[in-house]
Amino acid sequence: MRGKSKNDTTYWYSNSSGFDEKAQAIVVHSWNSRIPAGSKHVGFLSSSETSSSWEGNNKGFLGGDYPLHMAAALKQGILTKSSARAERTCAALQHDKTLEPGEAYTIHYALGIVDRPEEVAGLAKKITDSKWVESAFQEVIQHYAALINKNPIQTPEPILNTMLNIWSKVQLEHLIWSARKSAFYNWRNHLQDAQGFLSIDPSWAKEFIRGCCAAQKSDGFMRRCSERGLPLGIGILSQTHRDIAIWCIGTAADYISETGDRNFLDELVSFSDNGAEDTILNHLIKALRWLCCDLGEHGLSRFGDGDWNDAIEAGTKGKGESVWMSEALISALKLMAALLRDERKTKLAEEFFAFAEKLKKTINDFAYDGRWYIRGTTDTGKPFGKESDQEGRIFLLPLNPENPPEQSEIIPLWIPNYYHANAAGNGKVSLKVDGLKIDGNIVKSFCDRKEHSVEVEII
Repeated sequence: MRGKSKNDTTYWYSNSSGFDEKAQAIVVHSWNSRIPAGSKHVGFLSSSETSSSWEGNNKGFLGGDYPLHMAAALKQGILTKSSARAERTCAALQHDKTLEPGEAYTIHYALGIVDRPEEVAGLAKKITDSKWVESAFQEVIQHYAALINKNPIQTPEPILNTMLNIWSKVQLEHLIWSARKSAFYNWRNHLQDAQGFLSIDPSWAKEFIRGCCAAQKSDGFMRRCSERGLPLGIGILSQTHRDIAIWCIGTAADYISETGDRNFLDELVSFSDNGAEDTILNHLIKALRWLCCDLGEHGLSRFGDGDWNDAIEAGTKGKGESVWMSEALISALKLMAALLRDERKTKLAEEFFAFAEKLKKTINDFAYDGRWYIRGTTDTGKPFGKESDQEGRIFLLPLNPENPPEQSEIIPLWIPNYYHANAAGNGKVSLKVDGLKIDGNIVKSFCDRKEHSVEVEII
């Protein structure tokens, strides 16, 4: 089978499945020209007991165009022993067992991946053995106990404690280890994951900062993506998103703050296009200089193929400007200025800080629309995310504290009456602030920093 990427680059892929009698396993083969060299292409589902039937074809399991909960296999309790060839695969095993009252019976199921089909039987036998399963299970318990108990956070809210100490840690670890793995590195995602995981394991931040710098071009531009060991030539690798250096600088600053490991900034890393080496710190400086030179007609950062919001394609022709990206650049400039002061590079630190102040003034002069900041301008120069727009009027991302002095005390509170809160009502809201009912699409701006009581009722 063949497909084409956005940039018209041809790739091929193929899936097949069948049952291996020796291994007592469903074996699925997946080939894809986008998968990096060295990746494993064979997966399997096996069990510790001989199965009575199996299913390797997704359509065979569903019995037609049905959702999973209406699958024919679940309704009938029978698998059809169907394999797949260039079709959607699945893996299901059937075991028929009658249990007497109070009787218990254990079957171990295991998923695995290997390089070649002939390796399935040996690995399947090993990982369905009851002693191996028990040992592995205990290792998993110990691993997550250590993860959860490392740097615990206690608040008065039990639900918040559970989220911070269990789910956030587990989610971040899964993202770092496996969920982000594809045919390419997506540096924004990797850096954000590592930034969140710094207090647990800062080594990931170092690894991803190095990798992002190694993907950087010698002119300073930091790419959104780079390949994992195989030159793929697909469109996503040539995208020109502008925000990657922001996350690299932010993660580096947080890493130094968390660990105090300033020697990391002196490590040498090569540029991707010419092989020349430079320090991590100089890679970051070069990335920041590139962004400072990449300004549009109004003096704001350009979108390129996107800023943090991949869905906004306002600058693919190289002219659209992003208010959020400009604000993020201010943050990166200030973080870098602080790092440089600590490195006794005061002149460069002052240069970056001065540029941040200049950019701040540009944002406030051009992008403040009277009640909020616009989102940006398109390649044709048209502003969007402004008060007079009929839709897409308010974007949360550019609403940050980088305000001019006369507006710095404003706390915006915007509740659009046309917001469809639920399907049953008419989509309007009734709003009370400090007990007073507020009407209108833009309800109020409070010019103080006091706490306010806000009640929202769906009509």
